[in-house]
Amino acid sequence: MNSKKVTALTLGMALVLLSLVLLSAVSAQAVNIKFGGQMRPRYNFVDHKNTTGFNSTFSPEHVWSTRIRLGVKVKLDDKNSGFFQVQGIGIWGLKDNRSSIGPSDTIFDAGFHQAYFTVNQFYDLPLDFQIGRQEVVLDGHRLIGNVGWFQGGRSHDSVRLTYSVEDFTFLYVFSQSQEFDNSGSFAGIAIGSSTVDPSDKLDTVTHIIWGNAKDLLGEHSSTSIYAIYVNASDVNPDLVGPPPVIVDKVHNDIYTTGLRQEGRLFGLDYRGEFYYQFGQAEQTELLDDLGTPVARGMDREAYMYGLRLGKRFNKVPWKPSLTLWYDFLSGTDWNDITNNKFSTFATLFATQHKFYGSMDLYQVSGVLGDGRTTNQLGLRDLAVKTSVQPMDKFLIQADFHQFWTDTDLSDPDNAPLAAAMGWCTCDTNLGQELDITLVHRYNNYLTISAGYSRYFATL
Repeated sequence: MNSKKVTALTLGMALVLLSLVLLSAVSAQAVNIKFGGQMRPRYNFVDHKNTTGFNSTFSPEHVWSTRIRLGVKVKLDDKNSGFFQVQGIGIWGLKDNRSSIGPSDTIFDAGFHQAYFTVNQFYDLPLDFQIGRQEVVLDGHRLIGNVGWFQGGRSHDSVRLTYSVEDFTFLYVFSQSQEFDNSGSFAGIAIGSSTVDPSDKLDTVTHIIWGNAKDLLGEHSSTSIYAIYVNASDVNPDLVGPPPVIVDKVHNDIYTTGLRQEGRLFGLDYRGEFYYQFGQAEQTELLDDLGTPVARGMDREAYMYGLRLGKRFNKVPWKPSLTLWYDFLSGTDWNDITNNKFSTFATLFATQHKFYGSMDLYQVSGVLGDGRTTNQLGLRDLAVKTSVQPMDKFLIQADFHQFWTDTDLSDPDNAPLAAAMGWCTCDTNLGQELDITLVHRYNNYLTISAGYSRYFATL
């Protein structure tokens, strides 16, 4: 049987079962059911750029895409509820399943973006229990976000425990971030099989501990602490031999701790955050970026910090705002390599689009925001962000970024690194980006936005 049809049949059966559960619940007792949805078509035009970089000879690219979400929230009683959200995304006219050239019965691009069950006051404690596929967002999306700008977004197959007492909240999340299936070269165990499962070596699991206190350091303040462990172990053919030979588990352990503080002081909005990472970095695909054959025994030692200071003038016409923004993400230099240390900060499950420019040139590709977009050299971002509201329901934003790497290839100490990789002995300047966005809330059901971005590259 065709695999797409099998998957479609499975999803259809799941929706039928969900409907039956809802109907049985309705027949058994009065429940609160709310439906919602979203349709988000988007047009993107990109000129003078492709996956290899910038060039004025590159042809422009025009792309239409759409995200459709349909959700239902079921509140059975004061303590038990569920949420189910089906999402379909696609690029207009892409290949067989969206082309209008000929008819097709193979269209299948929908699945559950979220599907979870919640029990409030679990065991009569101030504890909420939530299990299933769900979005996980902490604070401003710096390390854990839903990546809402991207049509697909991000959700986690996870278990969440939330303990709340007055203005204090503590959260624990376990996420099975990646489970290798049984179809690839490293075949995972099939459900119900007694076969040994070597591909657990390829799995990625995440543990998140987060605590937050409101008004701890002043009115309207928010103080958060983080402890995150990601076991992103992998098997790399360059290290252990050609597939499907599995010799050993390759550790890529990321421990992240940090503190975030935001609030209002002397009429200014502020935010400061600092995160430190340690563990092991032993994936050759990471280390190949740095021109070193050493793949085992490298200690991870990295950090990042972010500062923000802003002011909104609500009593001035157009309600202008001005924000100064600086982010520093450490990178790896030749001294680190010779000392068997990996110093590139990984931004984990962040919503990068909120921080490093609307063109998403940095900290987006790769695994867990691992820094490949700057070849593990780190990133510094100084930004000025402004906004005005020229009329009711209209917002205009303008952001300007100056980007640098952390590692300076013009430093003579890094000459061996530049030579090994065939890079220029350039300074740290990457270029500047200008982002302009117009948002119009047309009515309660329709929001229209348009944006223009330009990157001034350093060549």
